[in-house]
Amino acid sequence: MTDASATDQDTAAATVTASDTADREDAWLLGDLADLPEVRFAVVFTSDGLVREHRGDVGTAAAERFAAAASSHLSVSRALMDVSSPGEAFDHGMCASAGHYMFVRSAALGDDGALTACLAVVTTTRVNLKLIGAAMAERVARPGDAAWFTSARG
Repeated sequence: MTDASATDQDTAAATVTASDTADREDAWLLGDLADLPEVRFAVVFTSDGLVREHRGDVGTAAAERFAAAASSHLSVSRALMDVSSPGEAFDHGMCASAGHYMFVRSAALGDDGALTACLAVVTTTRVNLKLIGAAMAERVARPGDAAWFTSARG
């Protein structure tokens, strides 16, 4: 993964989104993940690749490209799991490069059971893997946050 944030002029420390969530009361929700040691950035996106929110060392344009690619990655992962483990839904995965990890997990399901939102965190390889896994699981499981995740376009 290239460091796309270096080319984005809109990189900011505060939460930035593709829409108006800077004004949302829940804009701090990714802060706990983005502020962990060795985390570069965190993104919540819809299953069809639209950024819901992002935080950390990534600009809006890079977050949008990342969300689109990560959505495709999840689609392929779900298809592979369906072939190798029929009937078991894809929950989470990890990819690695020489210097970074990308953690991706399902974050919300719609009324029909279809995946509607996903959470991704990009870290350096010096990160505590158990800490990130636990923090992501805790973040997705927080009660009362269902409205934070958007539905896929229909």
